Amino acid sequence: MLPGGRKKYELIDYSIENLDNIDVPLEVVVRVIAKKRADELNNVLYLDPYLFEILDLYESLNLPGRTVPVDLRYPSFKEHRLRITWDSSFSFDSVAVPPDDSADFDFVEMSCRFQLEEGAVSAQFSRERRGYLLPVDDLEALENYRMKVKKVTSRYIKFYGAGRPGN
Repeated sequence: MLPGGRKKYELIDYSIENLDNIDVPLEVVVRVIAKKRADELNNVLYLDPYLFEILDLYESLNLPGRTVPVDLRYPSFKEHRLRITWDSSFSFDSVAVPPDDSADFDFVEMSCRFQLEEGAVSAQFSRERRGYLLPVDDLEALENYRMKVKKVTSRYIKFYGAGRPGN
């Protein structure tokens, strides 16, 4: 499920909840350990918290000159929650999380929220797609949405001091 799969992550545990109840959201819980260290530059570790594809079907659309509505398929709500933890033997001078952000358009609403805790960062991403078709008149709003999501997902969690075990 994660980008890079087994090459980048070691699966510790997983569970799938609510398979038998269509009235509640499906919940997939995956616990993994990254096999390689996050990118480091000038004593700062950069971690991309956007492990799941955020733009989905909108990313590949060619909008300039488009004369037909965009098929949104069906209304949907997706939420991804990540909890990033690190071994207590790591120490950092500080940890910076991206700012919370959101965007609300007639056809879609998205939000991302971060919370810094002792030894962990929690991240929550949600997207609610509304409707079935996006009229041609709303294609500019779709492009604005795409630019907003690209801006939001270009932000990293930064670990300053890049403390290695024993340092």
